Amino acid sequence: MTAEEVLNSLLNIYHEQRLAHAYLFETNNLERALVDLKRFIKRMACSKEYQDNCSVCNLCNLIDNNSLPSLLIIQADGNSIKKDQIELIRSSFATKPVYTSANVYVVVEPELMNDTAYNRMLKFIEEPESDIIGFFLTKNKDKIPPTIISRLEILKLHYIGAYTDDIVSENNDKIEEILKDYIAKINHNIDEILCYNNSVILKELPDKSDIIILFKKLLNYFQQKYRESYDFQTNQVCRLIIDYLEKLNYNVNISLLLDSFAIEMEQLYEK
Repeated sequence: MTAEEVLNSLLNIYHEQRLAHAYLFETNNLERALVDLKRFIKRMACSKEYQDNCSVCNLCNLIDNNSLPSLLIIQADGNSIKKDQIELIRSSFATKPVYTSANVYVVVEPELMNDTAYNRMLKFIEEPESDIIGFFLTKNKDKIPPTIISRLEILKLHYIGAYTDDIVSENNDKIEEILKDYIAKINHNIDEILCYNNSVILKELPDKSDIIILFKKLLNYFQQKYRESYDFQTNQVCRLIIDYLEKLNYNVNISLLLDSFAIEMEQLYEK
C-alpha cells in the first residue's frame, strides 16, 4: 500500500471509532511522513468536510504553526529526546481537548529517547487514556526497544524515492551555486524564477539527473525551514516540490515542467 492508502485506511478506522491508542509509522522519508501525518490529523480533527487550503476555520493554520493546544510534536532536543519532553505530554493533556475530539502527540525518531525518557514513555503507553492518541515516526523500528514496540500498532509509510538520501553529482558545485541563486530569487524576487529557469538552469544543467538533484536540495532547504517555523506556506512549498520530484521520475518535457513549477510557486507566494 502507498502512504496515502495507509493514511486513508487509518482515517476510515478513526471514523469507525476503532483507532488504537498509539501507532508506529516506519518510513523511508521522515520529513514527508511528518507533513502527511499533520495533514491526516487535520482530516481527523476537521468537523466539516476537509479540503486543502480551506479557510472556513483556523484549525489547519494552528496545526501548521504547531500552536494547536491538543497537538504536541516532540523531536530531539539536541542529540536526544529527554524525560521532560515526554512528561510534557501528560501535563499538556491533563484536560479534555477543546478544539478536537482527542489530544494527539507525535514523537519523531523515538529511538533518540534517552533511558529516562523511555521509562516515562513506557509507563505512559502502558496506561493509555481514551482521549489521547499517539503517533511515532521512525526510519528504523529495530532501534526501538521491544517493550515499546509491543505496545504500538505498526504501519509503513513508503515513498517512491526518499528525497533525503545521499545527493551526489559531478556537477555538485555548480548545482550548489544555482541552488543558492534559486533560493534567493524564491525568497526575494519570486517573479524572476520563470526567466531563471530558461536563462540558467536549462543551460547549466541539461542533464535531467542534475535537475532532480537540484530539486532534492531545494526540498531539503525548505524542509529544514519548515522544521524551524512550521509555517503553512513553507509546508505547501514542500508538498509542491515533492509533487514535481515525482513528475521528474517520468518522461516529461523539462522546460515545460520547470515553467509550470515556477508558475505554481508564484501562485503560492501571492497568497
